[in-house]
Amino acid sequence: MVTINDKKSSKTITIVALVTALSLLGDSMLYIALPIYWETAGLESIWQVGVLLSINRFIRLPFNPLVGWMYKRISLKTGLIIAILLGGFTTIGYGVFEGFIAWVILRAVWGIAWSFFRIGGLSVVALYADNNKRGSSMGLYNGLYRTGSLVGMLLGGLLVPIIGLSTVSFGFGFLTLLGLPLILKSNFTQDNETSKETGEINKSKPFIGKTGYKVSLNVVVSVTLLSGIIQAVRWAWEPLLGRTVGHWSDGPRGRLPIFIVSLIFAGIVFGMISIRLPLGLWIIITLLVMAGATILTTILDTIALDTAKTANVVSFLTIYSISQDVGLL
Repeated sequence: MVTINDKKSSKTITIVALVTALSLLGDSMLYIALPIYWETAGLESIWQVGVLLSINRFIRLPFNPLVGWMYKRISLKTGLIIAILLGGFTTIGYGVFEGFIAWVILRAVWGIAWSFFRIGGLSVVALYADNNKRGSSMGLYNGLYRTGSLVGMLLGGLLVPIIGLSTVSFGFGFLTLLGLPLILKSNFTQDNETSKETGEINKSKPFIGKTGYKVSLNVVVSVTLLSGIIQAVRWAWEPLLGRTVGHWSDGPRGRLPIFIVSLIFAGIVFGMISIRLPLGLWIIITLLVMAGATILTTILDTIALDTAKTANVVSFLTIYSISQDVGLL
């Protein structure tokens, strides 16, 4: 039976996931558009694209501990408001500023914003998810917030060649700021309140050139749209697959068997990508790799939440986020 508290917890997690999804629109759009339209951003060389798309991860390494420290002294709502403001104005900045230095600053600020989103979002799931439904709640959260990457890649790939990078950045930035009223109207537990309850909580347990191609109905499909579709496929199944796997892991057999099997599966299919294969088969293998990544991410995040419940939630999730960023580098 679904209780009122279950509905409230699910609603809170859903709101935070949707707000996070809005914030990912601009960031995900850049991974599709910037490698092709880098001159529009005032860049001088293609190598600068690689730096800009990765600098946010380097920034998160020193800032994750600081953000974790701040979350111990401010409420989850305040932290998420800071994240929305930083994320929104950063995305709008992509349409305002040009040049490598300006974009380095913008990407660095986005990295700080994502630290607030990541640690805050994980903390919300850890604090609000029922102990027996933690895997399902983690799958729901991951699946929903990654729809932002899906929409950002698809719409970014479609709209940037038509209306330009600046206009899309303005639009995505304002959409990000729409998360403010959602958060302001929500009721979150204060971090300083949850820290007092820690004792009680612990007791519960491939390449195509720039040219566009005309297809039927006079639709122009550019390389950005094509690559956007390929990279966005994963995010399309995230809500269903993530929550399903999370639900399985909540069962009597636990999370370890699923984790071991998915780790072996992901390792095998990832190794097959390097084999020379027909394009169709290569795409299938790539999709399997993405599926394996979805499963692994859901299980790992849930295991982290399990462990966080036996320690200080924010402190442990801060360490977990830092470890993830080191791996992503």
